[in-house]
Amino acid sequence: MMNVELYDRPGPLERRRIRLWTLVLAIPALAGVIWVVTTLREQGILDSEAWSILTDSEVIVSLLTGLLATLKVAGVTVVLSLVVGLLLALGRMSELRWLSLPTRVWVEALRGLPEILLVFLIYLGVPAVTGLNISTFWALVVGLVLYQSASMSEAFRAGFLALPKGQKEAAVALGVRGFKTLRFILLPQVIRQILPNLVSEMVRVTKASSLGFVIGYTELLLSGEQAIEYLGGQYAVPIFAGVALLYVIVCLLLSWVSRILSERLR
Repeated sequence: MMNVELYDRPGPLERRRIRLWTLVLAIPALAGVIWVVTTLREQGILDSEAWSILTDSEVIVSLLTGLLATLKVAGVTVVLSLVVGLLLALGRMSELRWLSLPTRVWVEALRGLPEILLVFLIYLGVPAVTGLNISTFWALVVGLVLYQSASMSEAFRAGFLALPKGQKEAAVALGVRGFKTLRFILLPQVIRQILPNLVSEMVRVTKASSLGFVIGYTELLLSGEQAIEYLGGQYAVPIFAGVALLYVIVCLLLSWVSRILSERLR
């Protein structure tokens, strides 16, 4: 069996040079870590008493409540994004130019806007124009759905374009047309292809839900901030570390699910 390498193996001189540069870069990096640890220790941030706050029942309940609020936003956003994204993909692939052209402009415009701007637009702009009061939950969800649906529409469109054209022609030949072709033949295959990507989008939406902090929605990040305001600034590092750990755990679990789905659908 022949081994093919796409790079040149470093020679003795190059290996010595690599080890030298590794040492040169490792020394200041290690010095920086020592300085940070020393500074934190002098300020008492690394004391066990400060970190024991993460075992306090009230803090745990507050952070878990914020985590549930985060997952609620992420779940509703993903479901709505799937529905709207599918409709946008079908509209963009339509043979009717009066439908495909505006849909394309809509998708490209939303993909070029930052999510926080969309959230502010819903939370502040819509009440200013219509006089309707929008809760922080729905302002956050709608803002995220506007952005995520544009991304999901591209995923759906790529899935449809990847299918062999003969399947639709065969369905027409068998007398299956219109909505039935989409529902029973094309869409199941597309969902099967993009399902791992959907889980990855769930990870992104979970992290993007932290934007609720800026409009006062009590998600995980704001729950941590409120706990710090109540307990004192000396607990900021431990509590934010706990918040970060919860985000990492959720994202790792979702990534694990995505990997399992990819293996099973392969």
